[in-house]
Amino acid sequence: MNTTFDFFYAIPFTQILLTITVAIIITILALLNGYWFLIPCFYTAALGYFLYKKNSPHLFVLSLCLIFSIGTLLKIQQQYKNYHSHENFFKRLVSIDAAILQINQSSLNKEQTTVLLKTKNIYSADRQALSVPQNILVFLPTKRAQKLIEGQEITISKLELLQPESGCPYESYLIKENIWATAFVASQTINVTKQADLPLYKKCFNLFSSHLRKSTASLYNPLFLGKREKNLSTISIQHNSMYWGIAHHMARSGIHLVTIFGLLMTTLHYARVRHSYRYLFGALLSIGYFEITFPSISFIRALFMILFQMFSKINKFTYSSVHALTMTTLMVLLHNPMQILFLDFQLSFGVTYIIIWLFRTKYAKTIAFDQKSLVRF
Repeated sequence: MNTTFDFFYAIPFTQILLTITVAIIITILALLNGYWFLIPCFYTAALGYFLYKKNSPHLFVLSLCLIFSIGTLLKIQQQYKNYHSHENFFKRLVSIDAAILQINQSSLNKEQTTVLLKTKNIYSADRQALSVPQNILVFLPTKRAQKLIEGQEITISKLELLQPESGCPYESYLIKENIWATAFVASQTINVTKQADLPLYKKCFNLFSSHLRKSTASLYNPLFLGKREKNLSTISIQHNSMYWGIAHHMARSGIHLVTIFGLLMTTLHYARVRHSYRYLFGALLSIGYFEITFPSISFIRALFMILFQMFSKINKFTYSSVHALTMTTLMVLLHNPMQILFLDFQLSFGVTYIIIWLFRTKYAKTIAFDQKSLVRF
């Protein structure tokens, strides 16, 4: 057999991904919490393990870990750099031109509505201008937000931009969500300069909501579209689901996407659709469903795992749930390392790893794409 393939058979691909993922997690925790000693401890332990496994090309794996760790460090530095940029526009009156990305209204709180804006221009009183697009979270009275629509372009005058105290949890949340500043609107003037050009997910949301009764929409929107609203109807549904012990099923998560995907595959199977076309159609439909919904971290995890499974089926690879989950974890952390600090990521990925480990323990092995590449637990 070709020596190149022998080299890769020496290390299971899933084991490489697991090692890289652990290295990235340790790097993120060490950087954000000041535990720098974890990094040399990890590389020392990994080097010792690979030296113990004499047939493993340990330098190759450690080099990959180092490359991905450096990439993660650069990503975190870039996120903090963007967040702390243009500080001369804070705590002073400015005027902004922005587009409305999202509006979160609550009928339970008559005082305040949250609006996410993407700025086009920011002007200060001394004629300084900032044309770099930034996301701003604006809090304003609900009465003033009733005429605002997602997709509109607005101008707000005499607005004071703020950032929370450095090191507080809210700062980490803003960095994770790529929000540059916050602001409170009281008596400031809001002018609509361009009417709404609704995004696709908002058009679908309005279409579905217009054909459903209010009580049905309160159940359908969070369950199928991931749109969480705070009103008396949704609170009533939430209390009833907690009473019957089905609260987890009422929060749109990966299990809903898996259920829909399973029903689709069963339907296409009995419709006698060809194997490759079946999974290709399923992949396109899953991506289309993602485009019209409000995705959560658990939904993204399930979507990527399903796409990896369909890729394996189309190319006739042996599918591994550990491999797919590790690939998904790696992609999410490389895209946004700040996710690891929050409970939704920790529970979604951590519990899934535990479930897969308990399931795979019964079979004592996990196969990663090739049956010669085994990871034993």
